[in-house]
Amino acid sequence: MVELQGVWPQRCPERCSAAPIERQRGPAPEVVGPLPAEVWRGRREPGSVALPGACTIRRMPSRTTRTLSLALVAWIVVCSCTKRQKPALHQALPAPHHDFGTLDLGTSATCDMDIPLPSGGAVIPQAYQGDCGCASGMLMIRRTDGSTEPIYGLSQDERTMQLGEKLVLRLTLDTRKKEALDLPRTVSHGFVGFKVVHGAAWRFDRQPIQFHYAIHTPIRVMPVSHVEFGELPMSSSPLVRELELSSNDPGRPLSLGTPTSNQDCVEARLVQSDGKTILRIQITPRTDERTSPRVSCAVTIPTGIASYPKLVIPVTGKFIGDIEYEPSYTVSFNLFPFTKAREGFVNLIDHDRRRPAGFSIVSLKSDQGEDLTRHFEVNLSSLSARKTRVTLNYRGTMRGKTMRAWLHLAKQPGGDPVARIRVIGHNSL
Repeated sequence: MVELQGVWPQRCPERCSAAPIERQRGPAPEVVGPLPAEVWRGRREPGSVALPGACTIRRMPSRTTRTLSLALVAWIVVCSCTKRQKPALHQALPAPHHDFGTLDLGTSATCDMDIPLPSGGAVIPQAYQGDCGCASGMLMIRRTDGSTEPIYGLSQDERTMQLGEKLVLRLTLDTRKKEALDLPRTVSHGFVGFKVVHGAAWRFDRQPIQFHYAIHTPIRVMPVSHVEFGELPMSSSPLVRELELSSNDPGRPLSLGTPTSNQDCVEARLVQSDGKTILRIQITPRTDERTSPRVSCAVTIPTGIASYPKLVIPVTGKFIGDIEYEPSYTVSFNLFPFTKAREGFVNLIDHDRRRPAGFSIVSLKSDQGEDLTRHFEVNLSSLSARKTRVTLNYRGTMRGKTMRAWLHLAKQPGGDPVARIRVIGHNSL
């Protein structure tokens, strides 16, 4: 017995030997008889059921469903049989190349390179971009009358390449931007960008280029040609770095002028030691400034060489305060209920070795001058020779909406404050 839910017809097909079935709802009666070959189209729920010993009753799809199914099958067959047409891509042309040879440090060189144009539409040159910081490029259009015109400042229509016109890249290599070191033959790469327009469609394209060069410095600087002093505390003594200068060309004597610096905190002078020319560079921290400015200056020395009139030595560094805060000078409890305890810390590093490394608590007061020591427990612990951790444990006893206070620290009990820590928080209740 198979139970079928739904509305059933009054009679099965003629070739079915089953007895007539009255139209009814609910479980279908048992039907006996041979399995028919026909499929009768009747009203019932989607799907089909094979009645044991009787006919197979199945709902046939409607004409609309069959039409849509055939259309879907036909579309799948067409898509699978049709070869997908990929958009045509511009095939990159061989990269233009130029060899500048070996240049003396302090000189510059320029060359003009003809740039191949991509195909597939109207070509509008955009810009040049390269990986060498000492090279700059300017794109120009060589008109049919032989004149050249830079593309910068022209409208898009004026920059569109016409028949017979050529695109020229004027590449300039300026070695004055390089440090005083010999540079062996090296290769640099760049590319010229285009906008290719074809009707209403457009695409970006580019043409790669490459160039070789080497740099020879007439004056050898040892061991480095860039002096980096790093971080310098305000209380530190003046620091000195020495560089050895010598001629890099056999037969050319070294003749140097008086060195100068473009920043007051850096001084330079030449001395002779054991037949060697030594450049002494001294930096003095600015003790009168509370900020930590970055030092970036240049020491310039006249050379007397026509192609290399001056030797430039970059000098960099950074002045920092005698007391350094890690991670910052602020202990922020953020937003929290003032009834709950919290903990925060700050690490203090004292770079002034003329005084003890430890600290002593002076006061903890709000911005209104109220003493907050009863609400906090402040602990000082040594982490290393010059580093101290200041831990603030809030007891959860304050009231109000905000917490704004300063913790002042001295080097010894009763001494003048040398460090202060900001304490802030907001009540979420």
